[in-house]
Amino acid sequence: MEPAWEKTAGLKFQLGSYKDLNGQLRPCYSLTKTECLYIATKFNDEARAKLVLRWQELHVSCTRFPDTYEIISYLSQKAFRFNVYILLKKKSLKRLKLI
Repeated sequence: MEPAWEKTAGLKFQLGSYKDLNGQLRPCYSLTKTECLYIATKFNDEARAKLVLRWQELHVSCTRFPDTYEIISYLSQKAFRFNVYILLKKKSLKRLKLI
């Protein structure tokens, strides 16, 4: 059906079927979300432009990694909280004379 999609994605649209109101099987395509986006943006330049810009926005927001300071700060806070927790547990065990 779509030579450009077959060439680029290496796939053909999957043919399926559905029952109409008369109970007869009718052919249809079972499309993935990606395939639907391909078809929807094929005929609409504005939708395609919005989609490309949104993908770029998502890509940029997903590729931001924490810097070294953020990682060290996070781990230090976790270690401090864990040490406080251990000290409190030891104190309560001493009070109960379990250690």
